[in-house]
Amino acid sequence: FSKLSDELLLFNVDKQYWSEIHYPKGSDNSQYFPSPLERAFHSALIAGNYMVIYGGYMHKHKEEEACYDHKLYLFHLGCHVWLSPELIPSQEQGKGLRAQGVYGHSAFLRHGNTIVITGGFHGTVSNHILAYVLPSTLIAAQGNNFSRDDACFSHEAQSSCVSNLECGWCPTDNICYDRILCNTRDQ
Repeated sequence: FSKLSDELLLFNVDKQYWSEIHYPKGSDNSQYFPSPLERAFHSALIAGNYMVIYGGYMHKHKEEEACYDHKLYLFHLGCHVWLSPELIPSQEQGKGLRAQGVYGHSAFLRHGNTIVITGGFHGTVSNHILAYVLPSTLIAAQGNNFSRDDACFSHEAQSSCVSNLECGWCPTDNICYDRILCNTRDQ
């Protein structure tokens, strides 16, 4: 079996080398959102300004008794922090099949905002196909001219606005804006 890891590695295609991304490893009591547990055999893909992690094998005897993860994790590529779990779609929000955690599966991005997961293993070989639609407050669908300011504007509450690293809450008008535009509006 493979060694579990929580390292994030970046490959520079032009220069052909790997480097490690160091990110804050938060807990529920820190200023950062919790990072996922160590894992192996998960999937990773890029959607907008995020790296999306799904599933994987994560069992550590007497520490983490769950074997296979069933959650999505989003890592902001510009800020190098994990996104708030509140902004990420969960299988509890969907209809129909309730997926078990899985590893050794395939994943791809469809239309720029839909993550499709197929196959894998969760005690037996799986032939399930799952789809998670990322919220428009994070990523616009392909072909949609939805600007980042529009995405931020769709946050109606301050708590969800400030959880999105691309947005900022403007107290002068109680509206969520693109973080850059919020600063210029206040001046």
